[in-house]
Parts: sequence; C-alpha cells; structure tokens
Amino acid sequence: MEKGKQKHSFAAGAADRIEQMLTSLCAFLLAAITAIILVSVFYRYVLGNALSWSEEAGRFLVVFVGLTGAAIALHKDEHASFTALLTRFPARLQKACRILNYALIAAFAGIMLVYGTELAFDSGATAEIIPMPMWIPLLSVPFSGGIMLLVALMKITSELRR
Repeated sequence: MEKGKQKHSFAAGAADRIEQMLTSLCAFLLAAITAIILVSVFYRYVLGNALSWSEEAGRFLVVFVGLTGAAIALHKDEHASFTALLTRFPARLQKACRILNYALIAAFAGIMLVYGTELAFDSGATAEIIPMPMWIPLLSVPFSGGIMLLVALMKITSELRR
C-alpha cells in the first residue's frame, strides 16, 4: 500500500471510479460547450448567419454539467460549507453536524430524484429549437439527484463507522 493512502472499501473504490467517469464526462461536455460557442460566434460574426440551435444546446449542457458537478463536489467534500463554527465544537458534535448535513443533502437529493423524474416524464413538450423531447435534458435533474443521494448516504455510512 502506498504511503499516505488508506485502504478503501469496495463501495468507496466504486464511488471513486464513478466520480472519475463523471469528471471525464463533465470535462468532455465543457469542451463541447466551448466548441459550440466558438462555432456559434464564427457563424454569427464571420459568416453573418447565426446558428439557431447553439444557445439551446449550450444551455442544456451547462445545466447538466452544473448539476453533475455538484454531485462530484459532494463526493470530494468540496461543496460550499461554513466550518468556522463547526471546528470549535467537540468531536462528537462535529460528527453529528456532519451527519445532519449529509442527511439534509440526501433529503434534497431525494426530492430532486423523485420530482425531477416526474417532471421529466410528465413533460410532453419538445425543445423550442432542437427537435428533441424535453424529457432528455430534464433527466439531468433526477440523474444528479440520484448520484447526490447515493453519495450522501455513503457519507453518512462513513461517518457512522468512524
């Protein structure tokens, strides 16, 4: 075992691999967003013919990357948090606060998963410009909610085992 590395459980290792895949997907999508914007600018200002679909496609991708990035940040414990007060608490109270924090995140993620799925599949709409049903981009809400729910439950389990 390498120095400084802890032994991971199977679940933690799987979560790390999923996080790496999601990070790669987000990096790819950010590159796609950049390419779409560059092509759009070229068409609008050089060719004088704006692309009708670029803004809508970029918006859908930005939402997906943002929501998936929130799940990645939760996994890495890099989400916004206020720790100045928490670090002054005794260790047991800190642990309880972390568990409460993850439980609240899990509840919110569960809401995203359940109601996001309802929203996606109850929407009979199609995108305004791109000929695709809106349930496709709307799936980004339950997708990220499901990932955040799993991560939050793993974090709670990890805290309880400490």
